[in-house]
Amino acid sequence: MGLIEMVKRLRCGDKDLEEAICSNSIPESILHHFGCDVAERALKGEREAGREPASELWKAIEVKRLWIEGKITDEELELASRAAYSAAERSAYSAASSAAYSAVYSAVYRSSYRSSLRAADSTSYWAAYNKERERQKQHLIVLIEEYIVSQSSLLSILIQRAKQLDTQDTIAVPLWIEEGEEVLYVVD
Repeated sequence: MGLIEMVKRLRCGDKDLEEAICSNSIPESILHHFGCDVAERALKGEREAGREPASELWKAIEVKRLWIEGKITDEELELASRAAYSAAERSAYSAASSAAYSAVYSAVYRSSYRSSLRAADSTSYWAAYNKERERQKQHLIVLIEEYIVSQSSLLSILIQRAKQLDTQDTIAVPLWIEEGEEVLYVVD
C-alpha cells in the first residue's frame, strides 16, 4: 500500500494506528521520528503531572534524533539506549512499588464511594487514552504527508535538473533519474 492510500485509510478509520505502524508501508525514518515525538510527549506529560522523568530518558530521545540525522553511530545510540532502559527500569520499579502500596490501601479501605471514584477514573483514563491515540494518529498522518511533499518536491527538482542535463549527456541522464527514484522511493 502506498503512503497516499495509507493516509486516506487512516483518515477514514479503515486503518488504525497500530496497523499503520506495523504495515511495512511507512518508511523507517518516519517511524523513528514518530517514536521520538511520542516518547517526548509522554515525558512532558509526566513532567506536567509533577513526576520528573529521569534525565537518561530525555537524553535517549535526543541521541535517537541525532542518530536519525546520521550525526552519531549505532554504538553511541546503543549506549544511550542502555542508559535509558536502566532509568526506565528504575522508574518502573518505583511505579510498581507505588502500585503495590495503592493496591493494599484500596483493599483495606474499599467502599462504594471509592469504587464509584475508581469507575469514574477508569472512564476518564480510557477517554484520555483514546484522545491521545487519535492525536498520535493525526501526528503520524502529518509526518507522512510532509514526507510525501518533500519526496515529490525533490523528484521535481531532479527531473528539472535531468532535463537541463539531457541536452548535454543523453546516456547518463536516464541512469541518474533511475538512481534518484530508487533513493527517493525505497521503503526502509
